[in-house]
Amino acid sequence: MSELLYNKSKAVEELNKVEGFYPLELARVISNEGQEEQRYLDVKYRKLWFRLVNPTGKIISRGHRAAILFNLKLLIF
Repeated sequence: MSELLYNKSKAVEELNKVEGFYPLELARVISNEGQEEQRYLDVKYRKLWFRLVNPTGKIISRGHRAAILFNLKLLIF
């Protein structure tokens, strides 16, 4: 596995950092034949991080789209 951007860049490591939450300890390694190994953070841990960073935020899921509300700011992806 090539070095993760998280480990290469202090800025990336500090981005949305939550004390006591270490995503690399929770990520699992996924390997497909013929492809480089990848780290995957399960949805339950992504939701946990979101709740720690945005305790009043809301996640609204409709099919393949999700809307995340951060204190009156809206992101749709």
